[in-house]
Amino acid sequence: MISAADALDACREVRRPQELSSCTVRIDADFTPDQPLKVLDSCRRSLLPVEFANCTIGIENHILMDVDTAMATCLDASDRVRDVFPTFIPTDR
Repeated sequence: MISAADALDACREVRRPQELSSCTVRIDADFTPDQPLKVLDSCRRSLLPVEFANCTIGIENHILMDVDTAMATCLDASDRVRDVFPTFIPTDR
């Protein structure tokens, strides 16, 4: 369980406190992790907490990995999608 003091401290450190709470509650409700403070901290570190929760839940459901690994994967900025959209820049420029 996350104490009120821990939740308040985390909310003070983010730009989107409501998204932080949504992220933490969604991940906690779907997985009931052993370390809820780790979930709170991971949601706090994410720039987009709602998308982070979606990523974590999606990866865990489809790849069947543990919650800690899914959260670490979603926070890892080195795995970027490249060349998703075609370029419309003419090649002669």
